[in-house]
Amino acid sequence: MLVDGIDAEILNWVKEEKYIILYGSGDVDWTRKFVKEAWRVGMATWIPLQMAYIGKRNNWKQVQRVLDAIIVEELNTRYWPSEIMIWFFWTRLESMLFSKFQLQQADDHDIFIQEIKKLLSYDKQDGWFILAKGSRIVVNGHANTGLQTLIEYDNMWKEHANKQGFEHAFEQHYRKLHTSANNPCCRFTLSHAMGRIPDELRCPECHQQMKMLPMSTFKCCHDKNLDDSLVKT
Repeated sequence: MLVDGIDAEILNWVKEEKYIILYGSGDVDWTRKFVKEAWRVGMATWIPLQMAYIGKRNNWKQVQRVLDAIIVEELNTRYWPSEIMIWFFWTRLESMLFSKFQLQQADDHDIFIQEIKKLLSYDKQDGWFILAKGSRIVVNGHANTGLQTLIEYDNMWKEHANKQGFEHAFEQHYRKLHTSANNPCCRFTLSHAMGRIPDELRCPECHQQMKMLPMSTFKCCHDKNLDDSLVKT
């Protein structure tokens, strides 16, 4: 659903059951490191890995800088050169979310909705990545934690992979790092142009009630110092 109608090559990767990393960041240096580490791990583990840079939502200038670096430095990653392709990717995600809102089917136990909210939140922070095996998503994660997982993969592989396999080892180590990382909890903005926005949402990470700020931005209530006067009612 993420790439259907946008990128036929990625759909071929899905059909061939390859390991696929989709990712987005506005940080050129992070992108260099992430691509390098991903291919290092791919070669070390002999997995059929493919990568594609999808970009970030609502920040084309940052995305363009990353695209320029990918092209000039010939980084070994697929990318979408068109702003329209990237816009369509994020618009489709929002449409999926809002369709659930309008049908009042977006409850706290809907894994599909929770994963979309995570992706929108990671994108609003430093960036995001998805590791999939064919059509099955293994990890939907935060950019910096994903990079650190790749960097530490040698030790992780020795500890887990022989017993549990690549996917389980990667997911376990990512969860461990993500739990201990000092990342801000979820925050994302929804557009009124897409339809009715719910009055309440729960954080897909900690499941606490989120606060709705001006400009339809939802922020996790972990920040106890948040000025309640800013909450939109």
